[in-house]
Amino acid sequence: RDIGVRCVVPGAVGDEEAFYRMLADALGFAENRAPFAKLVERVPLESLRRLSALNSERLLLRMAGFTPSRASMEGPEPLAAHEWKRSRAHPGNDPYGRVVGLARLAERYRTSFYPPLIEAVWESDLTRSWLRRWERFFVAGDDGKKVVGESQAKDIWVNVALPALIVRSETHGDEALRERVIDLYRTHPSLQSNRRTRWVAEHVLRDESADRGALAAGQQGMIELRTLFCEPKRCAECPLTDSPVPSRGATAVRGTRREAIRRSGSTRAGRE
Repeated sequence: RDIGVRCVVPGAVGDEEAFYRMLADALGFAENRAPFAKLVERVPLESLRRLSALNSERLLLRMAGFTPSRASMEGPEPLAAHEWKRSRAHPGNDPYGRVVGLARLAERYRTSFYPPLIEAVWESDLTRSWLRRWERFFVAGDDGKKVVGESQAKDIWVNVALPALIVRSETHGDEALRERVIDLYRTHPSLQSNRRTRWVAEHVLRDESADRGALAAGQQGMIELRTLFCEPKRCAECPLTDSPVPSRGATAVRGTRREAIRRSGSTRAGRE
């Protein structure tokens, strides 16, 4: 299956709405993914784009349950504040700030999210200067403050921007864009590790450093392996079933398994 398989289907909601929902999902991290999904269901992108910047921010905060809502107001019920997991230890990850950031990004890219994405694809050489250009996508507000930091910007590039661009290239018949995006995905350096990649590195590859040394596509393969086969205990269907279980010194076997995982990640964009 292709890199764009886990995108929201644009045919159902449109390219812009699809990207908006995927962006909200990424901003939610694992702990606030569910309430962010509810929020963007209640407040579609089109509703925000009809409002001024200030009113769109107020609307998202009210529907998220972070500001009071008048009982007489019509429309969907706001979320309850307790649905969100707040973090005092990491203020930058607090959902209140992420909701504000989503509103401001929707305002900044009021016409379309895609022109800066496509520009970044064609200019991208995976150097630090490219990363700085991509990070500027997340500048929301006159103070120059970014909605996300460097590590998450990379994650969103691989897990949101590239899959969304694959789907857009197919709906618009742009084969050159599609090939460029796939090439960037397959050669992207490793992302930050997570509990699933670390588990596969330790328990499957028997090499705790394997997730940090893999390309992003390989890490995505690890996530898919853990999510689709290891966690539901579908061992008999695992694509690595025919590979022998490696011992601590079995470098050649580990290499075979790493290649199988890399191929898995190259055909599907896993999500943490």
